Amino acid sequence: MSRKITTFCFPKKLVMPTFDHYSRTSDPLHHLRQYQDKIAVYAHDDLLLFRAFSSSLKEVAYHWLYSLLRNSLRNFHDMTDAFYN
Repeated sequence: MSRKITTFCFPKKLVMPTFDHYSRTSDPLHHLRQYQDKIAVYAHDDLLLFRAFSSSLKEVAYHWLYSLLRNSLRNFHDMTDAFYN
């Protein structure tokens, strides 16, 4: 992940939706669709989409995201490609 992503701070007045947690035991495409539906109001903010995604993961999936090589993901689209593949 790029430094820009890892140092992003959420807006103070952000009301984070509640996400179902994904742990690599269900369909990743279904999880991505649910995540994007719940956070659609922030679709214009790529950094927020990326950073908030980690709160929808647990266990192995969460560790996978943070184990990715630095600078291997530049934006939310890169992350969704890596997540789904």
